[in-house]
Amino acid sequence: MGNRKLVPARRRLAPPRRPLVLARHGHSLANATGVIDTVLPGAELADVGRAEAKSLAVELATVDSAVWQAGGGPVVGIVHSAALRALGTARIVGAELGMPVRGVLGIHEVQAGALEGR
Repeated sequence: MGNRKLVPARRRLAPPRRPLVLARHGHSLANATGVIDTVLPGAELADVGRAEAKSLAVELATVDSAVWQAGGGPVVGIVHSAALRALGTARIVGAELGMPVRGVLGIHEVQAGALEGR
């Protein structure tokens, strides 16, 4: 297995220095029509989804910094999947917080298969 160091199950790991906040994308055009949409790139955000993303940004910007236990603001990075709805949400949050966003391959919901588009 190379030089990988494995941590025994009984050993307690140190708590993270910052919490990890996961936010689902805002309401998409597919959500608005009740259609299952899991194939990339997928539907874009609906107007309500854009409002949800802006609301998330405001909430993240106003969180008490003591909760985050670190200086320099609560958010240190914004990443998104390849889905258009996730990209749109991340861009709105990033613009509101004055931060860049970064796409990450491999993070995406499970494909719906035969239910896609229904």
